Amino acid sequence: MRSAGITIPVIFLPVLSDDIYEQAALEGGAVDFIDKTRRLPILLKRLQLIAQGGRSAPEPEPVRAPSLCRGQLMLRSDTNRALWAGRVVDLTLTEFRIVTLLAERAGREVGYREIYDLVYGKDFVAGHGAAGHRRSRRR
Repeated sequence: MRSAGITIPVIFLPVLSDDIYEQAALEGGAVDFIDKTRRLPILLKRLQLIAQGGRSAPEPEPVRAPSLCRGQLMLRSDTNRALWAGRVVDLTLTEFRIVTLLAERAGREVGYREIYDLVYGKDFVAGHGAAGHRRSRRR
């Protein structure tokens, strides 16, 4: 786009946020490279600053627990990445959170409602009854 003379701001919202991709995007003329795991208010503020001609200062990285290892599984909470036997496993953020919950509670029961709350938000109810999250029944 830059070589064609197009000067509109380009922002990357990648699935993979490794340094190599960020570096390539910025060297190619992107004005920002925003990890998809950022919360909506942060994304909106950064987009607003870019639209106004300014660029947001880099965000301080949140303080997170170190990596969690269970056998060949390594969960890197600093980057929300999962590795199995040293190889990256592509997971969505929700999938990563579910795997993290299960790994943290390895050997202990994890209820359906806990996973459901993790995916849809605490106490979200769809359907009917006390356990409204279960809509399908066997016939």
